[in-house]
Amino acid sequence: MAEAPIPFQIKSIATRQFATMESAYKEGDEAEFTSTFNFGVGKEDHLVVTLLDVSFSFNGSPFIILKIKMDFDVQPEAFDRFKSKDGAIVVPKAFLTHLAAMSISTARGILHAELKGTEFNHVVLPVLNVSEVLQEDVRFE
Repeated sequence: MAEAPIPFQIKSIATRQFATMESAYKEGDEAEFTSTFNFGVGKEDHLVVTLLDVSFSFNGSPFIILKIKMDFDVQPEAFDRFKSKDGAIVVPKAFLTHLAAMSISTARGILHAELKGTEFNHVVLPVLNVSEVLQEDVRFE
């Protein structure tokens, strides 16, 4: 039996931090890329929140940092399905994976816009397999 759809919309997108450090950039060297996801919920507002931090660096010294936050407004009836009997909120892995993919795409666009016309305009956020970000549903107490 297929899971019921989870109606939602993007409520907000915020760039929490964007920085470039030209002194850390080494042309011709292989850059290192790191990404970190965190998730949250707003029980009263029926929100699911993604926090995505990405950086490009050389030998541990970042030359590009981008941190974004996206708030997703989940239809109240659908959000109620996340509520467990003990009062926790349990968000399905598949739904969070979808939101993570949307966050990556959004970050890619922000990065493109921020780097346009700079010496870093060739830097593109790589394709990430977001299905590997989460192993199971996420529980929020």
